[in-house]
Amino acid sequence: TPILDDMNYYYNMINTSQPLNESYGYLWWLNGKKSFMVPGLQLKFQGMLFPDAPNDMFTAIGKNAQLLNIVPSQNLIVVRMGEAPSDSEIEAFRLNNEIWKFLNQIINTNVSVSKYDNHSLFTEQDKINGDIKIFTEFDCRIKIFDLLGRLIFSEFSNGEKVIKSSYLPRGIYFFVIEVNNEYHRVYKIFVE
Repeated sequence: TPILDDMNYYYNMINTSQPLNESYGYLWWLNGKKSFMVPGLQLKFQGMLFPDAPNDMFTAIGKNAQLLNIVPSQNLIVVRMGEAPSDSEIEAFRLNNEIWKFLNQIINTNVSVSKYDNHSLFTEQDKINGDIKIFTEFDCRIKIFDLLGRLIFSEFSNGEKVIKSSYLPRGIYFFVIEVNNEYHRVYKIFVE
């Protein structure tokens, strides 16, 4: 259900809205810009606001460093709730980049093209209602992480692997295919 249909406002929200701070739109912080300013300092810093986060991410930062990160290129929303990590307003910016350093260990946003890319690795579905079938035509390791980044499954495969859906409670998971101990593919799966 659309909750915002004013496309002009949306455009200004996710693009630089004024000349002072390139990394700020209407009430949103913008990543991927050449420079940024942070609250409380009248200094302009060179580089991206969150260097470890995707370039197209835009972020809302609330009380206690609560964060809402939206990444259109990955169809991903990351939310951080909880208490403030410190009394400093700037701490939210450092914390958000630390979160992305951690997420990048599970979400490989820069998958390199390799000789394996022409193989069918996974069924092309986002929502899983039954058993999960993974097809590989080469030796690999299959890993499953929950949303907190905890490894909950790891097994070697070189053919068809069936994982019983009853093994996984309802929720969102990241399936990682590793080849030669490197992340090769990452899939976001919804188990219903």
